[in-house]
Amino acid sequence: MKQLFAKVKAGLTSIALGSIVWLLRAVMRWFPKNLRAVILFQLGLGILIFGWFWIGRRMNSNLRLLRPDLNWAQRLMVTVRNIWTLTRAWTFLLSNEEIAPEDMQARVEGAEPLLESYNAGTKTIVAFVHIAVNELVPAVSALGVRAFAPAEAIPELLYQAMARLRARHGNVEFTRISRGQTLPVCRQKLAEGWIVVLALDMIRQAGSGGVLCRLGTAKGYFPVGAVKLALEEEASLWLALPYYDQKGVARLRIEGPFELTRTGEVVADIESNTCRLVAAYESFILERLADWWQLPWVKLTRKE
Repeated sequence: MKQLFAKVKAGLTSIALGSIVWLLRAVMRWFPKNLRAVILFQLGLGILIFGWFWIGRRMNSNLRLLRPDLNWAQRLMVTVRNIWTLTRAWTFLLSNEEIAPEDMQARVEGAEPLLESYNAGTKTIVAFVHIAVNELVPAVSALGVRAFAPAEAIPELLYQAMARLRARHGNVEFTRISRGQTLPVCRQKLAEGWIVVLALDMIRQAGSGGVLCRLGTAKGYFPVGAVKLALEEEASLWLALPYYDQKGVARLRIEGPFELTRTGEVVADIESNTCRLVAAYESFILERLADWWQLPWVKLTRKE
């Protein structure tokens, strides 16, 4: 009975989220571009106020753990700015606006070493975090390479909406994958010469996989896919750092390759390298919590 209830809940969630995305996309076409972000921001702020005992309290709790140096007013400001960031990102996704390939290329910094390694035949993996406007995959593909991004276990209608919206960016494959099939599919894509793009900050709940790592004074279970795949496939692993510049333009900085340590103990190597990778991103995330997509959704606990 519990499994049946979970399936029904997942199905209804899929229909609801997909319908909302399609409805917003249709409605946004009626308004000028300069009003779309404002409308979505007001909607997001309204949802935040209405659902404060769930979303707001969770964000406040996460901020206390991530940045204990912030006072109440500063945490509130980060919360409001975070809603604004999410609004800007979804406004871009839901609009028909396109960024020219040459403009997208100009927004990517530090790509030369990655391209040199990739063109030399090295299998390549890019690990990223959900910060700023999350158009990482199009930015990578703008470099003239083929980029593959798996989407594991998201609602079908939401996936269809996101896939159609991102298809306009060119040589990008955004694919929904059944749970447990991510790594096998990614191995095949690496063998075919695709750059595989994997998220690092899809923090899981205890008991649902992942490695327990520290972030600020908090702890969370981080996915091991990027590290495990790089170790198994002898692939190079690169860090992608999306951010807003001083003019509010979304940019992407690429750093690496990230040096993996190998001791011969497979499980221990995966765990230690995953936490080392999280540590490499730690200051970048903590300095940009207002732009971190995961702040409203993850539930962090205090590190012992």
